[in-house]
Amino acid sequence: MVKLPDFKTYNLAAAEAQVQRALSAKDPNLKSSWDTKRITVSDCKIIETRSSAQACEMGWSFYATTAFIDLKHHRAAINLTAAHLREGGTVVSMVRLTPIGAWRDTAQRFDAEEKELLSAERIRRGGGSQTAVNVSDALMSDRSIDDFKSYDRADYCVGGSGISTSRGVFGVQSDVLKNAATAF
Repeated sequence: MVKLPDFKTYNLAAAEAQVQRALSAKDPNLKSSWDTKRITVSDCKIIETRSSAQACEMGWSFYATTAFIDLKHHRAAINLTAAHLREGGTVVSMVRLTPIGAWRDTAQRFDAEEKELLSAERIRRGGGSQTAVNVSDALMSDRSIDDFKSYDRADYCVGGSGISTSRGVFGVQSDVLKNAATAF
């Protein structure tokens, strides 16, 4: 069990830097199709962006993703039983961020509304990227992205974006896991 820090003397900037280092750790053995991957941690918020200039030409349905998590509205749990060995010997554990407080209830409402919209849109037009864009447009019709304390966004090759509440899962390499656990 990790001892919680004394919040009177807690250094938020140092903790944020530790989380950023843990999430940004490069696995030299992991090949990626993303041209860029960027993680920023600031004001208790994590923003991870990935993009690929050739994604659409390679047949992907989207060319960029963004994951946003406001840590003030989530609880972190590190699942050591889900740790897995990647090719080349790097052990990665999963950090799951689950909604808490009022955001938990709001996220559940957003998820339920998104599922209902998705079901209706699939009946109308089937699946695919345009369906995801249409559902997102309907979901966002009367709200702002600032209403979300976490979200995943995909930028689609057909044009437009899809927004949904975040799954809140990040991989952390074992060599930085202890420091990341304390920082989270």
